Amino acid sequence: MTDERAQKRGTAHPAVGLIVGLLTLAWLGGTIGFMAAVVRIRFCLEDCEIDPHDAIGSDRLLLASVGCAVGFPLLATVICGSFGRKVAAILFVVLGVLPGVAYAGTAGIAALHEMRQLQVHRPAPPPPAPYCPCFSGGRCDCPGG
Repeated sequence: MTDERAQKRGTAHPAVGLIVGLLTLAWLGGTIGFMAAVVRIRFCLEDCEIDPHDAIGSDRLLLASVGCAVGFPLLATVICGSFGRKVAAILFVVLGVLPGVAYAGTAGIAALHEMRQLQVHRPAPPPPAPYCPCFSGGRCDCPGG
């Protein structure tokens, strides 16, 4: 008589490994890729100035990096836990989710704070020009004609 638990352990769905591998690539590639884009925008090597539009764009990229750092390992943890891969789930929590939460607590909150400050200090749009009708046969006193 064979042990059914030993058979169950070895017969996990074959697509689980592929999905977890793709999630790992998305986690590492997305986090590093978005962070590299932020560094490219934020750190000028010559005398340059970052305008608020670029700063908000880089903060959005930083939030995307934070999303990759937290979301993909969390999803991989849930998938591994659902299919009985407890060691892989623990590894994803320790190596992915916990550092991702720390990254979100520092970089993500700083990016949100800076975005809020930049949007508060954005100049108000100019008021619309007053409507100036010109009537047929009469003078037009509107500016510009």
